[in-house]
Amino acid sequence: MLPRPGSQPLVCSYRWAKVSGNGFKAVSQLSDQFVSSRHESAEQLSSSVTLQCLFTLETCHKNAWDNNLCLENLQKLYTLITDERVLSFDDVQSAISPRQSGAVNRENLILLSGLEVLVKLLLSHPVHFPASGQSELQKRKELDAYDKVRFLVIQILHTICSSHTSTEAVKRLASNENLFKNLLQFLTNKILSFGAMILLEDLIVLRDEPIDLRFMDIDKLMSAITIDNFSNLCRVLSFAIVDIKDEPVELLKAIDAREKVTTKAATVCEQNIAFLSEMPSLVSLLIDIITRKFEQSNKLFMEYLGVAIDVLEENSSPANSLIASIRMALMGMPENLGITNQGSDTAALLAHMNRMDLNRDLLMRVEGIILMVGLLYGGSRTLILDVLVEKKIIPKINNYFEFFFKTDSEGNLREVNESTHQNLRIQVLRLVHSFCDQQTNNCIMLTSSELNEIQQYHDEYFGGEGTQHINGIPEYMCEGSKGGLLTKLVSLLTKTPADSIYRFWLSRAIESFLRGKTLYPFQTYLARLGVIEDTATTITSLSNTNLPSRSHELDERSTSGSNYEDILQCSFDLLGHVVKFNMPAIQKLSDHLESSHTFGDFLVVIFKNVIDSNMFVRCIILSLDKFARRHRAAAAAAEKGAASAAAIHGNKILWHFDNTSIRLSYVCKIMDCINVDNLTQDNVSCLNTAIVILLFALDNGQLPLYLTTLQRLEQEKSYPGHYFRNLYNLLVFWRLHYGPSGKDSTCLQEGSGIVFHRWAYCISVLLEPNTFAPTSLFHYQSDLFTHAHNDHWCD
Repeated sequence: MLPRPGSQPLVCSYRWAKVSGNGFKAVSQLSDQFVSSRHESAEQLSSSVTLQCLFTLETCHKNAWDNNLCLENLQKLYTLITDERVLSFDDVQSAISPRQSGAVNRENLILLSGLEVLVKLLLSHPVHFPASGQSELQKRKELDAYDKVRFLVIQILHTICSSHTSTEAVKRLASNENLFKNLLQFLTNKILSFGAMILLEDLIVLRDEPIDLRFMDIDKLMSAITIDNFSNLCRVLSFAIVDIKDEPVELLKAIDAREKVTTKAATVCEQNIAFLSEMPSLVSLLIDIITRKFEQSNKLFMEYLGVAIDVLEENSSPANSLIASIRMALMGMPENLGITNQGSDTAALLAHMNRMDLNRDLLMRVEGIILMVGLLYGGSRTLILDVLVEKKIIPKINNYFEFFFKTDSEGNLREVNESTHQNLRIQVLRLVHSFCDQQTNNCIMLTSSELNEIQQYHDEYFGGEGTQHINGIPEYMCEGSKGGLLTKLVSLLTKTPADSIYRFWLSRAIESFLRGKTLYPFQTYLARLGVIEDTATTITSLSNTNLPSRSHELDERSTSGSNYEDILQCSFDLLGHVVKFNMPAIQKLSDHLESSHTFGDFLVVIFKNVIDSNMFVRCIILSLDKFARRHRAAAAAAEKGAASAAAIHGNKILWHFDNTSIRLSYVCKIMDCINVDNLTQDNVSCLNTAIVILLFALDNGQLPLYLTTLQRLEQEKSYPGHYFRNLYNLLVFWRLHYGPSGKDSTCLQEGSGIVFHRWAYCISVLLEPNTFAPTSLFHYQSDLFTHAHNDHWCD
């Protein structure tokens, strides 16, 4: 039974119908008489307006379509739910209280099944529209007006979805597969593209499971979308290949489970990556967009601008300006123009046209790179890498390096105010880092002449013994007299301030070039370019900066790397990889620190920030072990052996870390910083550094000395069990986390030069349940038996 007209407030009527099962449950059930006879109090007036708007829209959808009537009612709805006072009816304007506007009106719209009405309006094409007998121009105008209707519907849905994420009706909207398909197709529409992209993002985040792209007609979409709308598609696809709800892995939980469980969400994301990777047209288009020449004039931008001007002229009254709609029509860019709701006109838009055109081009490249990086870390990375090499992505980035990174006459990077341009620079560096991190032959980062120089370093070092040819792929390498991409990155790094946001990504990109191979000639080349001195200076200078601390919630799309720990860690990582196993490079570092009188400051920064510096510490200790083994192997040649030993003791850095008490202090410092409860993928590296120190102590017969000292420190600090229980838990974790054939263990072997069985043997010696063995933890703390029995995950 329908409620008697005007008998009770509208929202109360609807809620009572929900509870009792009697009365109206949807706008489509109401009569025109009921809607027109509402007599609400002032507090309920906006609810009545919402009902009237939805009823009119439902009528337009079912019966006679009227673009103007739809636009008028949609504008009223948008005003009600966004707190914007641009309605032309004064009685409603004055009656809406602050409490009633905005959030309450959005709740009422949801309660009155407004989402269902809006979705029907968005997805269904009116019957006999445009009308027969119209000219082509009239039909085009009618269709453009209809697009404006859908554009406002999308804007209203976005407002609802972004502010009512936990509402059941909104979640049902996110599971509507038909809505997803249509919104994806709207990406090809010049008016709807940006709004559709924003709404798709909302829905992807709200879904319980990622969207499966295999059933979304992506092939059809690719064939229809224009180059100027492609950035919107890239953004949606980049969201679809990442599990939005995937939280940082807590390693202790992985131990409890004894295996990493692959979620359904992760499986769908991996399937999406594989599906996109098998679309050669997509990867080729991404490369073309990232490296295409920028053109100042852009025809499609003028079309967007024309839409905005039309809307302005049609709504010339300042109280009724549709600036919010214009923002959508301009693909969301006017936020960067400084346009406000007051005093905006056509001239203000035209004045910023050139900068807008540049910003759109930059945004397109940013979104393309983000998608490319996502594909590089999927299971089909080999296929993507082959295409990137074949399409010469690195030489193309090298050719356009001056466009991405404009410098002044002295080579210093010019600062840019636009966040889009900053993001583009960072995403280009992310792409280079990701490419080098996955690619085995990084010589394509060089020119032929640079590769020849590196070959000379190789030949000079080995002196004809064990000489090998460093293979490059000439047709895929960089060209030009200004050098290859690696050289340009290093040149830019050496002129980038220590606290610059770009230093983090520049260091990461250069370090990834060396990762996994640690070849002497490549290190020597980087050392000649000044990487050692510049990075060491950065590390010592960072101790006096006021950069913010690292956030534990780093968004992959954000410009992370602008804080103290990030820059410090990447600097130590880069320096460690440049000097590892390279005596001349370590000597160059030592000489620089002495000549600049910063040796003491450098050591303080290392010890104080062991989480960030541990990779450098490990590289030095690994180098010391290699030099010592080389010395022992050359014992037959007394002079060469003596020279090697003298070189170690003549180098202040090597001499410092060759000290047993110094190494012990680092083990204690690491044990103070990490435990199985706070282990993450970021700090688990510290555990490996501590194990390397203990492993070499075992090799040299000093492990009992190390363990005895730990026991004494526990007693002196009144920390019973602090070091031994923590070390025991961490070693058990290590044994469960690393497998002899896993990816992590492979990286461990390649980075350290220590075969896996040596790591495993050291762990087994320390965990041997023998209280009589001086190399076992149980020898120094027998109650570890009880501790091990109580911790079920250690079984």
